[in-house]
Order: sequence, then structure tokens, then C-alpha cells
Amino acid sequence: MAYRDFREFLDALERAGELKRIAEPVSPSLEITEIADRVMKSGGPALLFENVAGPPHRLGTPNPRSAVMGEPPLEASLGQSQRFEFPVAINTMGSRKRMSMALGVADFEEHAERIAALLPPPIPKSPGDALQLAIRAFKELKTAIPKTVSRGPCQEIVLKGDEVDLTQLPILTCWPEDGGPFITLPLVFTYDPATGKRNVGMYRMQLYDRNTCGMHWQMHKTGMRHMEELASPSPLAPPGERGPGGEGFGSKGTEGSNAGVAGQGFESSPSPLAPPGERGPGGEGHQPSKARGVEIPPPGTLHVAVALGGDPAYTFAAISPLPPGLDEMAFAGFLRRKNAELVPCKTIDMKVPADAEIVLEGYVDPTERRLEGPFGDHTGYYSLAGMFPVFHCTCVTMREKAIYPATIVGQPPMEDGWMGKAVERIFMPMIRLTVPEIVDIHLPVEACFHNVAFVSIRKKYPGHAYKVMNAIWGLGGMAFTKFVFVFDEDVDVQDTAQVLFRLGANCDPGRDALHSRGPVDQLDHASLAEGFGGKIGFDCTHKWPGENGFSRDFPKLIEMSPEVKSRIDALWPRLGL
Repeated sequence: MAYRDFREFLDALERAGELKRIAEPVSPSLEITEIADRVMKSGGPALLFENVAGPPHRLGTPNPRSAVMGEPPLEASLGQSQRFEFPVAINTMGSRKRMSMALGVADFEEHAERIAALLPPPIPKSPGDALQLAIRAFKELKTAIPKTVSRGPCQEIVLKGDEVDLTQLPILTCWPEDGGPFITLPLVFTYDPATGKRNVGMYRMQLYDRNTCGMHWQMHKTGMRHMEELASPSPLAPPGERGPGGEGFGSKGTEGSNAGVAGQGFESSPSPLAPPGERGPGGEGHQPSKARGVEIPPPGTLHVAVALGGDPAYTFAAISPLPPGLDEMAFAGFLRRKNAELVPCKTIDMKVPADAEIVLEGYVDPTERRLEGPFGDHTGYYSLAGMFPVFHCTCVTMREKAIYPATIVGQPPMEDGWMGKAVERIFMPMIRLTVPEIVDIHLPVEACFHNVAFVSIRKKYPGHAYKVMNAIWGLGGMAFTKFVFVFDEDVDVQDTAQVLFRLGANCDPGRDALHSRGPVDQLDHASLAEGFGGKIGFDCTHKWPGENGFSRDFPKLIEMSPEVKSRIDALWPRLGL
């Protein structure tokens, strides 16, 4: 099912006994984190803090331009205490049940089954088969095409210019040594300046002052690539196709009447993957901002929109490892079985979910960097401070009585563990499409998902495990995996006891290890260099005669005979055990 908005999702959680309202005054600086951390680690409910109050935001990392001019570091000047007008919702996806509810299903494995039914499509044996396949695919994919609407609840309140004040949001300072408050559940919308294709990602954003934030775009992230492409555009990209904020922006046409006026039809492109500049009148590749007579960010900057809240399927789509070019809003529509509704922004040439709680409109200057961090990260350690791009907010739009969604990360297990588990299960069909011998994969939350992978395979030949290790290191986000353990198909890799038993019994570290090097998570502080380090794979499978120099007889696993097991099954009820 699709949720009308974030608050409908919260209502569903409350009806299911999965949400607890907190009326006591609690500060967004450290206190919400401590409460949420205890609840997350004990398997507790989602929390809605209705009385958020405390000291003004402690803002760090002063603007280097101000420091050069001798100005003091910026501090919030809002008095000794501040009551925030926005409730804070946290841990809304912090269990298997809530993660499944967020995706509108009884269990998130249902979405894996839907994807598996589409990948790969069987070869039709008759015209009738072909028609049935086409009908089934149409039913599953018809909701993938986003719709443009002329207005949405996310724009019930519009703040521009001096009215913009991000310090009024209950942005969490999560851990004692964090560099300041951080927005932790932002859906960051950017466009590829060369192709105009949309990307939605999730990147933490440190609050600097009333209208600027850090944008934690790491070297591997799509947002960083978009910014770098804008700074050094491809010579093959026609000027009019360099997307929002690029030179020649909007030169392909002007605002038409199909979007933002009537605003209730589907986007005019036949495919959700088509570049925005080819989506017909009103598409994002045109120049509606000037036509609407509103402020436009400086030339040469990348337009960026940040949405908070909305259907939780948007959040899951933003963290999903989608194939290159696949629109996250299209994937969200597939998940929720209802087209995502997008509304044009007020000051930039972007579209955002109409049902969002809060939207920040603005831009990033490719030439500007500012100190960001430290930040208590999902690794369980603080990621160090570094120089990152800066987001300038030109406009804030929001719903009446908006709710601020947040999460925290730290030493596992945390809420993000269930987001990661849903990613693991839902994308298994896509992994098997590339590496069909894989039976299952388990990415332990204790190892931060990407550090360790337990993999079971249908072993067909000597050295098969090594082939799978190398395949894993070539699979998108799984390229960051540092430790890969490969097991036979009869091992349930979701069961740590089975995994450790077979690892200890079947693996010789001197013979069965494969050492490699390659990209790792940029936040990995143990790596050889930032973003680059060592990897190792272990073959924990039953060894074949002569495999990798193995010359001994490999013993059989101890198991009872099926006949005896059957007799005892029949006898068991009478044993009183």
C-alpha cells in the first residue's frame, strides 16, 4: 500500500502498537540520541517526541571566509533556551515489522518476489504467453512513472530570503564530539548536468548557520559526480542539455502548460528514465524558474533540493543500490504501487515529493568547500572532519504542523540495520541475475553491512568460490566488502552458528584465502588509504579432490539417516519431550 504522507505512516505504526509518544521535554542535543539508542538496542518502538526543547543549537566549523576577515565563529543567538515547534519522529523503521510496514507489505521479502518475477522475463512460447507477460509487466511497472502536480502539502508554508532560518528546525546533535547538528534523513535531489537524469541520495548535512549546511558527498557518491560534472562539463554534452544550474541551462525551451498548471497528468516522457530535458513542456530540462519570476541561484551552481519525510518508500529508494540511470522516484512508485507525485520547487528548477513534510531548496557551488564533521557514524566510530561542499538554502517550504523525521547511527545494532537488511533481501534477485550460482547472502549488521558478506553457492567446479569472491567485489556497492566468506548451498548463511561451524571446519587460512585490494568505504578508518584498502575472501566450501592442492580425503558431515529420523518423528509425540 502507498501512504498518503509520513504522518499516515506514523498513524499506522501507532495503531499497530509500534509507536510511542513522548510528552516530556527533551533536547535535540544528545538527549534524543541517548533515548533512541537505548530503545533501538532493546528492540523498542518508534518514537515521536512531541515536546522538543533545549539549548540553542551549538554550531561549529566557522565559515573560513569569516575567519579570514577576523569575525568570531557563528553561534546561535536565540537565548538560553529554545522550544522547537516541530515534533521529531525517530526509529520508524527500526524493526522487521516497521521496515515492512514502511514498504507497505506484511514482509519486505514480498518485494524481492515481485522483482524476481520480472527478472529475467521468460521467453514466451506463444503470442498468448507474450501478451500475458506484457500485461503482468505493465501492472507491476505502470506506477513507476512519476506524476507532476501543480501544488502539494509540502508547500503550505513558503519561507524565502530573510525568512529562511534552519536553526528553527530540531536538527539533532547526535554524539558528544559531533561537529554540530546534522540532518540525518535527508532525501537529496540532484540532476546530472550532462544528461539531466535525476538522482536521489541520502547524505548527512551539518548545520552551519541559518541558511547553509555541509553536504557530505564522498568521492564515490552520485551527488559528488554531478557537482564535478558541472565544474568540468563533458565536451560532448550540448549546452542546453547540461541540466539545472549548468551553462546554457534551459536553452531547449520555456515553461509549457502541461506541468505546474493543470499539473495532474503523467510526465510526458514514455519512460521514467528519459532525460528530463526530453520530457516535453514543463520537464525539468526547461527553465520554469525564470518564467515564474522567482529567485534563481547563481549561474554555474548545482541546483539541489532536500526533502524530509513523505512516504517512507522514498527514503528506502534513496538508500537503495539501484542500477545506474534508474530513477529512485520510479523505484519508489514501484514499491508503493502508486506513482510518486512531484511538485515544482519555488526557487530552483527541481521537483520534489508533494507529500514531504519539509523541503529545503538551494544550490551547491562546485568551487566552495568548508570543514565538515566530526560525526558519530554507522561504523561505531567518529568519522573525521574534512572539507566538503556547502549547501546554500534559498527557500524552505513545509506543511502546516510539519513533523521532523530523523535517525541516528552509531555502534550497531541501530535503526539503519533494518534498512540494510531490507536492501539485502529485496535486491537478492538482481544479484542472482548477475551471479546465478549464489543461493543467499547475509551482510551482518554487526559488521556495518558492507564490511563482511557470508555467501552460499551451488558449487559446480574447483575454485568456484574464488570466482564468486571476485564477482562480489565487482557488484556496485558490494565492491566495498572487505571480508567475503563462501559456503556450500546447504549452509544457512543467516544462521551465525552454522557459518562459524563451517568456517572453522572447512577453511585452512593458508590455502583457502584470496587476498585482493580495491575500493572501500571512505569512512573506513582502518584502510590503507582513504577509500582504498585490502580485501580477503575465504573458501569455506567442501573441497573437491585436488582442488587448490588439497590431496586428503574430505570427511563426510555427521548426519542421521533419513529412515531413523522418520521413525523418531512418528515416535516423538509419545516421548513427552
